[in-house]
Amino acid sequence: MTRRLWPEALSTQNLGQVAEYITSCIKIPDCKGSRGGAVSDGVWYRSSDSQPEDVICCEACYEDRVAGSPFVERFVRCASPQREDKIWSCDLCLPFISRALELYAKSNNWLVFRVIVEQRLHLPVCEGKAVNTSTRRWYRTRHLTQALWTCEGCYLDKSRLPPSIRSSN
Repeated sequence: MTRRLWPEALSTQNLGQVAEYITSCIKIPDCKGSRGGAVSDGVWYRSSDSQPEDVICCEACYEDRVAGSPFVERFVRCASPQREDKIWSCDLCLPFISRALELYAKSNNWLVFRVIVEQRLHLPVCEGKAVNTSTRRWYRTRHLTQALWTCEGCYLDKSRLPPSIRSSN
């Protein structure tokens, strides 16, 4: 809304589309984040390209981030609902992927976005607990007396740096 509808409403002095958007969003379930959602939790969207791993997003994230962006044509509503015993989680709930979508949609660079998403989705899930250091890539602070180590997933999701996969030293 803030990228397209609101600027249009300000320039035309007409809040009609903004009001319609807000009314429709009230009915959409909130994103369940990385915990995922069941079949009854709303509509799901996936990337329309034929990559081995689809980008999956819930209806709330689709409406908030994808609709109105140049990538809207790259997503389709999932034709068949997920099986009752499956839980899907929204990929766009990951801050890194959300920032990458915003950045690469501006230049309509789907290919780079897909590569970055695939790399991020293949990282081990961090639960904030101690793990064997060989199970993931680590980043550490520089120029501090005591180093702070962060796993790659947390580094990418929590840092405000531009989305790109960097190797650690």
